Amino acid sequence: FFKHLHPPGDDWVLRPGQNVSFVRTELCKSLDGNPVELLRISAAGEDASEKQVIFVSSRVHPGETPGQFMMFGFLTFVLSSDPRAEALRRRFEILVAPVLNPDGVTRGHYRTNVRGQNLNRAYDEP
Repeated sequence: FFKHLHPPGDDWVLRPGQNVSFVRTELCKSLDGNPVELLRISAAGEDASEKQVIFVSSRVHPGETPGQFMMFGFLTFVLSSDPRAEALRRRFEILVAPVLNPDGVTRGHYRTNVRGQNLNRAYDEP
């Protein structure tokens, strides 16, 4: 996730605020073997299994780089100590897939994955 989301430098490092549960897991591997990551964010010390879920994703189309900056801004906010972010974390479990098409991103594709498919149009079962 981090190698696909931002350039090196301290200004781009995500720093969870206080009372934040931030868990980074691997949802699956891409066709090229890159990790497709899932971030789980909620209030620390609370059972997230009973909460409603907010799901946010980006970079299904690798060339849509403004989505990358939106995602970084969203993550910076929901991980912050801002009272509105704290309220969101208390009420919801926030699931984030920051890069849905890491193969397309690393290969420099604009809309497709490693097979040349537009992932918004190719489904096994819609």
